[in-house]
This record gives sequence, structure tokens and C-alpha cells, in this order.
Amino acid sequence: MRIMPLAASTAGGVAIAVIAYTAYWFVAADEIEDRIAGWAAEQQARGIIVQSGAPQVSGYPLHFEVSLERPSVDN
Repeated sequence: MRIMPLAASTAGGVAIAVIAYTAYWFVAADEIEDRIAGWAAEQQARGIIVQSGAPQVSGYPLHFEVSLERPSVDN
């Protein structure tokens, strides 16, 4: 009857791993958005006009896909 405790601890470990990965993914998605905003601010400080809508990060759980609405760069 050791199967039940083993199954419960395995399921608990998998649940913790899924929660940890989900937290990582959303923190990384926020970091991507922040870095895009920081890059745009750096370019504007150099006199380059960068415009777009707010970046949208999607693709959970397997990848990060960034979408910008109507991006434009001008001197």
C-alpha cells in the first residue's frame, strides 16, 4: 500500500513544478514588456521616434510571442 503515498507525493511535486513554471513564465513575460519599453525610451533619448501599442506577450506555456500593434521607427 505504498503506492498511494508515492502517487500523492509525485502529484504534489508535479503540481509544484507546474506552478513554479507558470510563475516563471509570467515574470519573464513582464520582463520582456519592460525591456521593450526601455529600449523604446533609449531610442527616443537618441532622437529616434519609436511608436507602437503596448507589447502583448503570448504563447504560454511553450514559448514567448511578442506582438506590437502598428510599430513605427522614424528619425
